[in-house]
Amino acid sequence: MAEEIKIKAIGHYNGHSVKANNMVDLSFKFDYDELFNVMELLKMLGENITVAVKRGDNKPQVLGTFGIKELKVDSEGKPMVRLNSTTDYVDIVNFGDLIHDILTVLFKTKLESEESDDV
Repeated sequence: MAEEIKIKAIGHYNGHSVKANNMVDLSFKFDYDELFNVMELLKMLGENITVAVKRGDNKPQVLGTFGIKELKVDSEGKPMVRLNSTTDYVDIVNFGDLIHDILTVLFKTKLESEESDDV
């Protein structure tokens, strides 16, 4: 049985990089107010995560499917998330539109729940 999990957080684009081996890193920064929401991403470790962003009243824009590469919190309690994927699973063309905007970032995945056998 699969459970869909969605986590939203308000943040900022924090850069991206594309390496010669087609690996893509994408990073977002969040304010302290979003710390709890971002920490919920720990549930998604090791999963394929669909990431979408929404700017203002615009329609949500799917950026692709990623995995969590790094999740850290600075000394002021501001979280940062670095995601990792390959160019096959992301829409890099849309990354440039993210600069200078406050973004609602939606992280979505399906978790397989284990069924227990009661004896």
